Amino acid sequence: MSWDSMEALQHEDFAWPEVAEVVAYRAKVKEAVIALIKAMPDPRETPVTQESPYWALFMGFEHERIHLETSAVLIHQLPIDAVLSVPEWRTGPTFCAGPADAPANSLVPVPAGRAVLGKPRDFPSFGWDNEYGQKTVEVPAFEAASLLVSNAEFLPFVEVRAAPAAAANSAHACLLHRAYGAAVVHRERVRASWL
Repeated sequence: MSWDSMEALQHEDFAWPEVAEVVAYRAKVKEAVIALIKAMPDPRETPVTQESPYWALFMGFEHERIHLETSAVLIHQLPIDAVLSVPEWRTGPTFCAGPADAPANSLVPVPAGRAVLGKPRDFPSFGWDNEYGQKTVEVPAFEAASLLVSNAEFLPFVEVRAAPAAAANSAHACLLHRAYGAAVVHRERVRASWL
């Protein structure tokens, strides 16, 4: 049995706490964490290195972001009628009536140069273990999009994936396939907005 096995948790002898107990426990933990944060030195005066008391707190922030990102991916895999709008959540604005109205995403030339990846152990901010160390790489000149990929720009890829026969004759489709891989995309996932 692995550490996250649900089998043991489903056993009739497993003592699940009552909801009120969980709520009370969460309130105690929150109170303890807030007291600890208030007792810490001012983060503006102390660099956040691995020896900092803020390290674990920043790790918690970063970990929470990972869960949000994972949840967003899972929501995108649901059928569109299973996704409900939450009135309290703001949605991104739509600036275009359709794909033809979307701005062109031009490419910006980036000159060749040297890229230094990684950071030293004493860097004054949080980092995951794979961000430390250093590697220098010579990067040839390339072009990068000036804007994030919009739904309008992504739409041709979706249409090609929906009609594989058309892909054989399309150089654009080949480039899209190379750029996005064999992602499984459904038309419903891109109809929310064009930007």
